[in-house]
Amino acid sequence: MDIENTFLIIVGVSVGIFVLGLLGSIVLSIFYNVNVPSQGEHTGYISAVDYSKPFPGFKSNIVYFKTDPQSTQEDKYCVVDENVLKELKIAQKERQMVTISYENGWFIPNKICYDGTSVIKEVIK
Repeated sequence: MDIENTFLIIVGVSVGIFVLGLLGSIVLSIFYNVNVPSQGEHTGYISAVDYSKPFPGFKSNIVYFKTDPQSTQEDKYCVVDENVLKELKIAQKERQMVTISYENGWFIPNKICYDGTSVIKEVIK
């Protein structure tokens, strides 16, 4: 085997690995939000609750959260638990300040949490 063929094989394998990695990351991003694991608490106001179904079989309850009612910055959280969602709807309607506990792992399935960055686990009273 000469040096040209060896070089072409190495380049071909490298390009193949790169393309497979790129395709894998695209497919992964369709089905999962990829995050750095975190957890914490956030105190503020619920500005909106959005119910979206971006694709058949996918649904999300996205809560928009502001630290200050006059702020233009909103954080987006996903809510999976229906009881927590009810509490947040009441807080939004009554314009109550609430503290939420949130967390996320490496992967959040888009099927249940499309477009949210973390999942609200509970409303702390």
